[in-house]
Amino acid sequence: MILLLLTILTALVLAGLVANLSGNAALRQTRGKSAQALAQAKEAVIAWALAHPTKPGRLPLPDRNGDGNYDDVSDCVSTGLNDNHLLGRLPLRGEINIGGGTNCAAALDFGPETNGTDGAGERLWYGVSRHLVRDGTVPNSPVVVPSLLTDPDNWLTVTDLQGNVIADQVAFVLLAPGLAVANQDRAAFAPDADEFLDAIAVGSPAFAANYDSDLTFLRASDQTTLPDGEPFNDLIVFASARELLEPLTVLALTRISSALLNFHAGSGTFPDAADTPDGTCDVGTSSGFLPTLPGTCGSSLALDSWLDPDWLPEIGYDRITPDLARLTVVTTGQMLEVVP
Repeated sequence: MILLLLTILTALVLAGLVANLSGNAALRQTRGKSAQALAQAKEAVIAWALAHPTKPGRLPLPDRNGDGNYDDVSDCVSTGLNDNHLLGRLPLRGEINIGGGTNCAAALDFGPETNGTDGAGERLWYGVSRHLVRDGTVPNSPVVVPSLLTDPDNWLTVTDLQGNVIADQVAFVLLAPGLAVANQDRAAFAPDADEFLDAIAVGSPAFAANYDSDLTFLRASDQTTLPDGEPFNDLIVFASARELLEPLTVLALTRISSALLNFHAGSGTFPDAADTPDGTCDVGTSSGFLPTLPGTCGSSLALDSWLDPDWLPEIGYDRITPDLARLTVVTTGQMLEVVP
């Protein structure tokens, strides 16, 4: 009888171990798919920003439920942009801005296996810095240039679960909500963010959440059950401001270099410089800024519309010889020499 009981007990323990291992394997698979989706989405968002037809560097606003639904469409803000507009689902396509007639976002290119969803089948969520989105009340916004790196405000912050800062100059975050935890209820037509994203107690009585509008996001290395029993399973990736601005600067330097080479091909020399960032060319000036207005020179440089005038204060220009020019990024000191 004792032997029979031991046999049954052993079988039950082994069954529990197998179920636990199977559960852990399934969890790892789910989180692996989420990590892949987040990585693909991060690449897609940066690529979309760099390829923006009129404002390279600009990012879409999230898809929010303020219009009564989640429709995978970027929800533009015509007036009154505030921090509440900066968190929502990651949009997959654009929306015509009411009264503006312009597309505020274009289709984002996701991998066919993810299509913007995590391993649990939930749409990815997205938070974005207000530096990088269009504000309908601010003409020519956003101005996405290297000098933004000197502005400490209006970026996102990412911390660990103890509140320690991981990054505090973040361009955007992407969140995989995973399966519902605690009291989350996603059965409604367009649930609020707190039904997808999680919160924890950080100390006592401090409280931190990924679903509020404080522009700070919590990142855990793995699914964690905290000592007070509150589950937290959000997965997060983020892009720093530098991760966006560095390739954008390379793009700008490449386009400016092309314009200088076109000028040289037509004139046999590089242009004189402007002595101020307004771009007015000053004949005989060899160091200053890019000359986009003829001034006293009689001719000027033709730049892409997204570069002129936003980038004129950002790039120093030196005409070293008729056949050698140098571009310098004012904020970072990055240089590029241009020769025919």
